[in-house]
Amino acid sequence: MRRRLRHPWIRRLIGWIRLSGPGYLQAALTLGAGTAMTSLFTGALFGYRMLWVAPVGMLLGVIVFAALAHQTLSTGQRPLAAMARHAGRPFAIAWAGGAMLASVIWHLPQYSVAASSSVDLLSLCGIGPVPPVAASLALAAVAVLL
Repeated sequence: MRRRLRHPWIRRLIGWIRLSGPGYLQAALTLGAGTAMTSLFTGALFGYRMLWVAPVGMLLGVIVFAALAHQTLSTGQRPLAAMARHAGRPFAIAWAGGAMLASVIWHLPQYSVAASSSVDLLSLCGIGPVPPVAASLALAAVAVLL
């Protein structure tokens, strides 16, 4: 027998979004503007010969996130503490530093694409010429606040 849902779809959607946690952030980190631009540039240089790189990269990302999730869920500890305890403190510190550096590097193309899109959208709406630097700073401020 099918179970009837009592709440309207918009309320259920909001509930699902609340339960999703940092999944949206992980998706943005894994498949963002950097991935798109790298794929376009590689395709322009090598054609179809490098087409296998994107799926392999995505598979490796899934494996790394699955390993991190397994470690976190099986130990009940936060990832950095579990890694320091089970893999060694130097490895954990290197992992944390690499993760922060990669996050900064992966976010830079996002700001460039978002600023360019914002400038184009504002000019399409008839709002005067907005310098790309101003759009970048505004988007960076919003991102930092979030």
